Amino acid sequence: MRFFRELTDNQIRMLADTRQLYEAYTHARELRAKFTGGMTWRNKNGTNYLTKIIDSHGGQRSLGAESDVTKKQYDDFVKGKAASIERLKSIKARLDEQSRFNRAAQLGRVPRIAADILRKLADHRLLGRGVTVVGTNALYAYESEAAVIFDRDQTSTSDIDLLWDVRQRLQLTTEMAEEGVIGLLKAVDSSFSKNKPYRAINSEGYFVDLIRPTSTPRGIEDGIKSIGGGDDLEAAEIEGLWWLRNVPALSTVGVGDDGHPVPIVAPHPLAYSAHKMWLSRRLDRDPGKKRRDAAQSDLVATLVREYLPMWRYNEQLLQALPLQLRVLVDGNQTARYWP
Repeated sequence: MRFFRELTDNQIRMLADTRQLYEAYTHARELRAKFTGGMTWRNKNGTNYLTKIIDSHGGQRSLGAESDVTKKQYDDFVKGKAASIERLKSIKARLDEQSRFNRAAQLGRVPRIAADILRKLADHRLLGRGVTVVGTNALYAYESEAAVIFDRDQTSTSDIDLLWDVRQRLQLTTEMAEEGVIGLLKAVDSSFSKNKPYRAINSEGYFVDLIRPTSTPRGIEDGIKSIGGGDDLEAAEIEGLWWLRNVPALSTVGVGDDGHPVPIVAPHPLAYSAHKMWLSRRLDRDPGKKRRDAAQSDLVATLVREYLPMWRYNEQLLQALPLQLRVLVDGNQTARYWP
């Protein structure tokens, strides 16, 4: 029994259009970021000085006395900032229009809360730079890349797992650094609160877990528990996550149920399949979760075999997986042939 269906030609075209628009949007955001703050002329002792306004707290620095050079610098900044604002505004309008088409075509997949969290992580340069999506939500990356849609029974979940690579020594933007991941989550939904060291939950019962692999024997990562400061989430150490952290990542763009693009970074699909099969064989795993793990493992392995041949074999993947799991990345084998 197949638990997915292929996208129609029209849906494939709209997905491609959405990805192109998202790429243009991220470029426009980067361009706009180059013109943050402002510039103004300040008079001191009868001489005008070009001053750069750094932040909303009054931070500023002088760029030099008025001259042909500083006049051009000022003109370029004013024109560049206006152009970047207009460019970003135009692309946002196109994305809004595209989102209506996507919803009408039933292309929206990633639930709103998960989509908003992923977008916020991307906005603060965390997604794919030390934070990846694991668990059930990673399926949205694989189905988008293969141009298929999984049955809702396979993707339904009330949580999202974020795998943190401590080695990245991530830094949040200044305004979010103190509250860290909790601050990002509250920006998405103010009802999020920390109810376990590693978990935040909102008023609707949706929770976010920050997890990491168990520490190395040498203890290189000991003492590093959170991404931000203050009362941020402290990543829980989970056995078996080394495999997912050390393999190549799949970075793609899906579509949220609001019709807007959603950046997703997930582990190599065959590593995901192997990890899910490993979970399904654990004696201490809940029986219901074990059956779902096995089903998701087979689903993703089948997807790779039939739609994603470029992800079948990778030397880095082989080196990262334990010997007993390597049968899954043979190039022909799938989870159904698990020994």
